[in-house]
Amino acid sequence: MIRKHEKGLAFIPLLVILSVGSLVIPAFLDRLDTRLISPSKALAEPIDYYSAESGAEHVLWRLIYEVGFVNTMSSASPTTSYNVNVNNTDVTVSVTMLPPYQPPPPPLSGDEVLRVTKTVSPTTATPDVSQTFTYTIQIENLSQIPQELERLEDLLPVAFSYVPGSTSGITTSDPNIITGGPRDKLKWKYTPNIPFQPGEIKTLTFQATATPSEAVYCNEAEADPEDGKKSTSGPTAKITVGNPESTLCAEFGAELTKTVTPEIALPLKPTTFTYTITVENIGSVKVNLKNLEDVLPPGGFTYVSGSSSGITTSDPTQQLEPDGRWKLKWTFPPKLRINPGEIKTQTIQAQATVDTGIYCNETWIKLEAPTEWIYSWPTACVTVPAGFDIEADSGTITIRAHILISGNTFDVRSWQIE
Repeated sequence: MIRKHEKGLAFIPLLVILSVGSLVIPAFLDRLDTRLISPSKALAEPIDYYSAESGAEHVLWRLIYEVGFVNTMSSASPTTSYNVNVNNTDVTVSVTMLPPYQPPPPPLSGDEVLRVTKTVSPTTATPDVSQTFTYTIQIENLSQIPQELERLEDLLPVAFSYVPGSTSGITTSDPNIITGGPRDKLKWKYTPNIPFQPGEIKTLTFQATATPSEAVYCNEAEADPEDGKKSTSGPTAKITVGNPESTLCAEFGAELTKTVTPEIALPLKPTTFTYTITVENIGSVKVNLKNLEDVLPPGGFTYVSGSSSGITTSDPTQQLEPDGRWKLKWTFPPKLRINPGEIKTQTIQAQATVDTGIYCNETWIKLEAPTEWIYSWPTACVTVPAGFDIEADSGTITIRAHILISGNTFDVRSWQIE
């Protein structure tokens, strides 16, 4: 049996269900048409209907009122299940979070448009033995409009040398090699520029040789679009040679990450989100943190006054950007020193009441010695589901429903008994 667009389903209070333990025929049952149910189901004990429906109501109550229950699901694992006993009947309950319909690409608040990442194979080596390493650079257009890659640069680790003729992917041309410093720099200049459609990913692969001593060797690539700001992979593609005492890169390097709790929120329900920004010095030299900037997601996310902790407890300066997002900025005088291997965190809170969608966040830090901006890219994404599919199985009766939730109200779009 399926009923569409039914609103205002009355809950049977859970404590009453479990304490009274007597047969209560739910409101749904007085509208059941047994002609739509198989004869074997029609002959089942009414308690089976009651138990299954109570299980369905139980999970619906948990979704709306139990703090944290919705976060037992995630985009990677959207289904959660559990058992509940009603009138000595075990009911298996499951709920599946439905992703937002046609989620938009994450918005970019800055001028960085081409995200560049880098990997290497192999990732380990024997000290003082000549070996060839294969690097793969991935470039992704994260903006919502087409972009063009004008040039690509790569800074090899100390004592690594490019293998002529090894380039493949978006070009097979050898790069221009700039020597003279401790690290060779490779430059590919594209004529014409390499086009990228929104969301498109392209790769470039090349090889380098070295006879490295015991240490950790990192590598970084930089993409230069025709319109937009250069973006760097940061020191990645680690190669560990031998068993060095330190796991840090053998040069300057810092890593910026950001997370959010909760990652899942209900539509149009006021929610407070906790963001954690992490800055880790993954290099062998100290760095100085001068600025920290954060652009909150679109859709009405606002900073919670007094919520800053970690690196600083001071509230940031706030500026409303043209796209309607709030930009937060902290400046550290004197510059904040971060030693090799040290991790610094900054925690803030933001409030929002948003409809179904995906809401991501961006962070920048400015470092000195050397001077460099590091960008987190859109991350710490909050998902607001499009709805939920629930199922309750008493062993004899199975109830399935499709539910939309808005704040503390819900809409039963379908209700099926098998």
